[in-house]
Amino acid sequence: MVEYDPKNQTEEYVTAVPVTVPIRVPQVPVPQLDISDDMIKTYNYRRSVMWFSGIDIFFSAIYCLYQPYFLIPLLIAFTGYYGAKNYNVRLVQCYFVYCVLVNIIGRLAYFFVYYHSLDGQSQSQHMFDFIWVMIATVISIWVCEIIYKFIKYYGKLSEREVLFLKQNAHSNYVHRRFYYV
Repeated sequence: MVEYDPKNQTEEYVTAVPVTVPIRVPQVPVPQLDISDDMIKTYNYRRSVMWFSGIDIFFSAIYCLYQPYFLIPLLIAFTGYYGAKNYNVRLVQCYFVYCVLVNIIGRLAYFFVYYHSLDGQSQSQHMFDFIWVMIATVISIWVCEIIYKFIKYYGKLSEREVLFLKQNAHSNYVHRRFYYV
């Protein structure tokens, strides 16, 4: 093994000198606006819609593992998440229609057709299922109400306000965060 001997070193030490160059990042001019209550509500409802569609994405992905049919709800939940994230109200409206048609009307219609086709003995055995379907439907109605409020408040904003929200979707600009429960 060779030991290090500083007296036998023939190479010079090289030291790095930092070079400072000013970096200029081109910025898009942001219109300066006063933040209105409608903007704050739109921003906060947007975050809630993103959370609910994210939960829907999670469960649809799990369902896709055993039934490929659930790929359709997974894609629709992605449209809701993407639409809320980018303030694209048309995609959020598609997600809203899906939530109303499938989660509320479809679930109730399927269960009542199935439940009423049973005899008295079987109906009493499926009472627990009926209660769970009712609880899930109430939760779906609540989620649809939040999605609807996001769409409603988005419609109240002007183009400049929407542009301001899109460019400044940061917690420094909207100081209050509420998750509507």
